[in-house]
Amino acid sequence: MMRDIFKIALVMVAVAIVIAPVFDEPSSGDSFSASIEGYVKVNGVLAYNDSIEITIHYPLAPLASEYTKKSVIGLDDSGHFRIDGITSGVSASSCHISFTLNGYSISNLPSQIQSTSEVIDGKLYYRLSPSLGTLIGDTTYTLGDNDLYSISMFRSYGSVNGRIVTDTTTPVGLNSASISIETKGGATIATAKTSDGGYFNIDKCSTGSYVIIVKMNGYKTYSSDIVIEQTKSTNLGEIRMSSDNGLFGMDFNHVLMSLAAIITIAIVLFTTVYMIHSKRK
Repeated sequence: MMRDIFKIALVMVAVAIVIAPVFDEPSSGDSFSASIEGYVKVNGVLAYNDSIEITIHYPLAPLASEYTKKSVIGLDDSGHFRIDGITSGVSASSCHISFTLNGYSISNLPSQIQSTSEVIDGKLYYRLSPSLGTLIGDTTYTLGDNDLYSISMFRSYGSVNGRIVTDTTTPVGLNSASISIETKGGATIATAKTSDGGYFNIDKCSTGSYVIIVKMNGYKTYSSDIVIEQTKSTNLGEIRMSSDNGLFGMDFNHVLMSLAAIITIAIVLFTTVYMIHSKRK
């Protein structure tokens, strides 16, 4: 009897040894996904910034044609970021990473990120280096460190120039036209006035997407979307201003003021004549 019990125990131990690895295999969920982390310097300082966005763009599976994205916005107080949940088994060289902060551009990349860039969905992405190999689950891959090899971002500038002219058969430059460069939210980042001949040039504009607005008495306000690129001069060419075609060439505000003045004078004259006529009676 004891011998049978011993045999059964040995069989149970053998079965346990065989099936144990099955239960030890990692799951396919986020617990067996890879992570990317790194450090970012903004203007040379490792510091918290709640508006910087770091995005990873990678295939859903090693051979998949569809991609997914994972983002994190902001750094901790040591300039550190971390993106979790990246599919295990993906080749690092098929992953793209972007660092987005309006008005800033990349000035230094660690060796784990390739220096060439690609535009995806309107954002500038860099590929991860093939030296990282295949991303393995439950592993964190560090891009640089916080002392020597962090990603650096510096304020970048561009410029805008052009000419403001009349919308006539023979365009004439408009002097002293008011120009403003504004964000989509309406915040003004730069202003200028045209010089002789209607020319203007605005230097040191932060890179990004903006709206240019031009105003001139007697003309309709002009506005258009523009993109300012790093170290580039954006030439807008000739911007034609349409006449407001108000009364006698005056704009709408001047027309209203003129009408109000005419009505006021008419009322005063009528009142005066009426009073004189009443006294004579």
